[in-house]
Amino acid sequence: MRHVPGPGDGHLHIDGPGQGEAEYNTTLPAQWEPVAAAAIAALGQRPEVDASRIGVVGVSLGGYFAVRAGALTSGLRCAASIGGCFDITPRC
Repeated sequence: MRHVPGPGDGHLHIDGPGQGEAEYNTTLPAQWEPVAAAAIAALGQRPEVDASRIGVVGVSLGGYFAVRAGALTSGLRCAASIGGCFDITPRC
């Protein structure tokens, strides 16, 4: 089954700290919750967005950030990871 976005579906694609064009200017944080919280707050202020239906999905490292945000950030209805890792903490 494939879902094709239709009326009422919206998408916000972001590069967070240390990603995309910003990768040379800052480091990539493991704590993604402040980024997710800022995106949720911005979306929640838009009149066309139902703030009770915001979810997040990420691929690869974004999958790690997505489930971390889903577990630790209020305001997300669901979170999904596509091929994400489960731990990026340094090992001694």
